[in-house]
Amino acid sequence: MTTISKKEAEIADFNTATDKQLAEVNANLGALCLAKREQDETEADRASAISQVAIEQTVLGESRKLLQDLLSGMHTAAVNARKDQGQVVNNFGGQNEGMQIGVSYGAISGITFGRK
Repeated sequence: MTTISKKEAEIADFNTATDKQLAEVNANLGALCLAKREQDETEADRASAISQVAIEQTVLGESRKLLQDLLSGMHTAAVNARKDQGQVVNNFGGQNEGMQIGVSYGAISGITFGRK
């Protein structure tokens, strides 16, 4: 559970960073589209710059989708891991009698001592 929680937090941090980068790229793309053309700049240079920023925008958008899918998968794994932590049954082979506990974090009830 601890590992799942740590990885979930890391993915959430990456997702936040990607959102910030995507916002910056969107702002840059808007600025490029609205900016006046420089005197020494050709229309091909301008189109190339806009194209490169648009490609970066697309890549970041796809990365964001992937991170969302990973975060969803981690959340599902966490839910499944919590569900599987309900009850633990220990079998001690032929010596299945007496008190045999390593570590118990829950209540202990229904104990009988002696032979059944």
